[in-house]
Amino acid sequence: MAQPHQDLGTLEYDEPYTPEAIDDDHIDDKLRTMAVQRWGSQVDALVLEKISLSADRSTVSVSAAGAHLDGPVCSICRASAEQSSAAP
Repeated sequence: MAQPHQDLGTLEYDEPYTPEAIDDDHIDDKLRTMAVQRWGSQVDALVLEKISLSADRSTVSVSAAGAHLDGPVCSICRASAEQSSAAP
């Protein structure tokens, strides 16, 4: 990540293979939910997302790193959107 940031840690999960388990929207929603549960409003971005399928194709493994951006928040980040909607 090029923008100055603080690493918050890594999120990981495994789930049985289904068409939904490899759907990008499903993965993004699950990672976002996990990130907010773990880091609350500190998390600004999820980066380094990795998705893999087990050798027997029965399990999907997903991981991503959480980041808190230093300085001004980027225009597409969650915190920036929250600040915009809270402005009078």
